[in-house]
Amino acid sequence: MPTLHLIDADSSQACPAVMSIIHRSIHATPNGDRLLLLGGQPLQNLARQAGIGDTHRIRVPFGKAYLGQRKIKDWLHTQPRFSAAYCWSVDALQAAVAAFSQAPIRLSLVHTPTPSKLKHLRRMIDNRRAGPIRVHVCTDTLRNRLGTAGIRAEVDSTLSVFTEHPPAPPPSTDDLRNDWGACDPSRRVVALLSDHPSQVDAAQAAAIAVLAGASLSDGRGNPQTITLLMHPDQLNRRRAQLFLADQSAGHRVVQDARMHCPWLILHGCDAALALDVDAGGLSLRWALGLGVPVIASANGPAGELTGGEAGLALSPSNAHKDLAHLLHVALSRPAVTAERCGEIY
Repeated sequence: MPTLHLIDADSSQACPAVMSIIHRSIHATPNGDRLLLLGGQPLQNLARQAGIGDTHRIRVPFGKAYLGQRKIKDWLHTQPRFSAAYCWSVDALQAAVAAFSQAPIRLSLVHTPTPSKLKHLRRMIDNRRAGPIRVHVCTDTLRNRLGTAGIRAEVDSTLSVFTEHPPAPPPSTDDLRNDWGACDPSRRVVALLSDHPSQVDAAQAAAIAVLAGASLSDGRGNPQTITLLMHPDQLNRRRAQLFLADQSAGHRVVQDARMHCPWLILHGCDAALALDVDAGGLSLRWALGLGVPVIASANGPAGELTGGEAGLALSPSNAHKDLAHLLHVALSRPAVTAERCGEIY
């Protein structure tokens, strides 16, 4: 019997990187698995862009998946029976618990839920009487984080970026840097890694960029400036723009909606920052796979990747000055001038 995948638009996991994993999961089985979208048209657009064609969308009241339980039950009555539910957010899980009272349910997490979501997740697991709830995560760090909240989880290697090449070729390095106004060798481009723009604070990245660029040069005494690349919806983007503008040092913020799909643009960057709880999420793996130097904290998920990953520089703390120093070192190397190539893992 087929499996039903559920994801809601209000989740931080409703992003192209996660949709690509769902696409791979659905097409890995011949059972006719389907994806149920809980939200508006933008969520359906994400699924289509990831190549997922067989979907159904349910509008949920106030954008809250758990309020759509009745609609989900009514829809399921018109469908063939599903053997299990694979949920991609805590709210989607809550909606599925009522609809799948006997069938097994799996929750897959690549980002850390909020403390309140973790408490709610534990209550659902403890109160479940039939049809077990299993939690799968992408890293040991996330598993340990859930463990401290009393939630047992297992690391699933399939929750990682896909290895296939994107269906459409990405833009060239020259085209990207033209788009960003960073063709001049004195302009260095730093990407702020974030699967979902609400997860990472742009103002924090701007402060690190200013510290890193205070005495940045190309090794021949020529000054360098930093272009901080982020998504238009990045948390505190406007504050970061104002902060860099006030420095009068030439550093600036550039917005690019393609940051949602890091595999399209990271090859045009000189370095990347992986900050905060999830340290860039799956985008971190994309950056390393493309050979982009990544600056991250050793206290986050990047600390698990210290098995000889080239280009990964870990700060012992999350202090701005330590991260800025590592970024300064990375940017002191030659700028991007040609296409990078490498295996995505």
